[in-house]
Amino acid sequence: MVLKLSLRLRLGGIRNSTISIKPIGRSVLVLFLVILASGGCSEPPVNLPATFPVVGKVLFSDGRPLPGGAVQFQSTTDTKTTALGEIAADGSFTLTLYEEGQKLPGTIVGSHRVTVIPPMDDSQTAVPLELPEPFTVEPRENEFTITLGSHR
Repeated sequence: MVLKLSLRLRLGGIRNSTISIKPIGRSVLVLFLVILASGGCSEPPVNLPATFPVVGKVLFSDGRPLPGGAVQFQSTTDTKTTALGEIAADGSFTLTLYEEGQKLPGTIVGSHRVTVIPPMDDSQTAVPLELPEPFTVEPRENEFTITLGSHR
């Protein structure tokens, strides 16, 4: 099958002139359209960090779970890298790292400052608690138990 492509241009003093491109093979036209559609539209690849799964539980010293809130792991070597995990009613959490608009499971390897952000109560006075010792994420699946002081 042969296609005929017509373009209508308005150039300077020439009005309503039609330029016809004579028979073009279907494959050439398809190739042209593919190149046209993809040119300039792609974004450079983003170098995302390698992450490893991190799960855990936040418990009070008496064994009861912290029901709600969040856990934050901030890398001590790359302070711009912070992973977050919502604490479920049973005290469990799973970390997620948000990087370059992407959701990555877990966080990067290395030492992390850990902060527990308790759920807000009616008085809105809950204060985040930074743990005194860093946690180390290793290049494997990681599971941590965070133990807090007594429940008030």
